[in-house]
Amino acid sequence: MKILVATGNPGKVKEYQEFFSELPVEFVSLNDVGITEECEETGDTLKENSLQKAQFYGDLSGLPAVADDAGLFVDVLEGRPGVYSSRYANSDEERMEKLLQELEKIPYNERGADFRLVTTLYYPDTKEHVSFEGKIRGIIAEEKKQLAQKGFGYDPIFYVPEEEKTFAEMMGEEKNAISHRGIAFRKLKKYLEK
Repeated sequence: MKILVATGNPGKVKEYQEFFSELPVEFVSLNDVGITEECEETGDTLKENSLQKAQFYGDLSGLPAVADDAGLFVDVLEGRPGVYSSRYANSDEERMEKLLQELEKIPYNERGADFRLVTTLYYPDTKEHVSFEGKIRGIIAEEKKQLAQKGFGYDPIFYVPEEEKTFAEMMGEEKNAISHRGIAFRKLKKYLEK
């Protein structure tokens, strides 16, 4: 079975290919099927955005399509940046700086946050879909912690107390074992194995 990964990000496509490599499923990119159109995200929730992308590209290609949307939900900011995490500023660096500035006067023990991800698999022939959510609790660090150039997005400032590390300080498999993405992907994998 072929599944289209509904994203223009080659890194994300590779993540799907590697994570599900043991399954008899071929994950293909928009590039592989010649799609250049872009889907605008207008949903108010991660689930709405992931379904929107999966539907848009699934209907265009005629292939089952999978898409995900993730966000960082900070308690003291009433859930911001949330659904707008990737649009919070222009670059990863600027997004982190903006968030750290907003939390500047907030004590460490009040910087709780959830990293959440919803992945949706959509079937264009039946118009049916299934969605899976992953969530991990952490704290927004007071400064960036990063080893070399590992981690992306908010990884250098998302600290997991149980691991005593930020996401950016974790090795790939270590992060996948506990991350919001890893949790959602394992649920999707269980579904695909059926």
